[in-house]
Amino acid sequence: GGKEGCNIIPDAKVNISISQGSTLNVSAHGNYDYFFDQGYAGVVLINNNGRVYAFDLGSTINPTNRNPVTVVDNAYFFDRESGAKWLLDGSPARHCIYQTKKEHWS
Repeated sequence: GGKEGCNIIPDAKVNISISQGSTLNVSAHGNYDYFFDQGYAGVVLINNNGRVYAFDLGSTINPTNRNPVTVVDNAYFFDRESGAKWLLDGSPARHCIYQTKKEHWS
């Protein structure tokens, strides 16, 4: 559970198989692909220097509304609800009062 007053994205199951045949979009550095049927509000897989990260797309502002964040210019996540930005490794780029993007692990 989360702390009172914090906007925490709820836990959700993620089951994505990664292979060159099925996820070509994440095979090279800087590439990403969306999976809107996974996670709480969809999941984005991002290749960052050979490591593939999976982040929930849910905004931390009113998470129950499931408003998705988007990748902009292959450079950062942007949350239209709050104006917050995160680098593609999930660390805050602006408005650091918001939590780091929720990363999913298998």
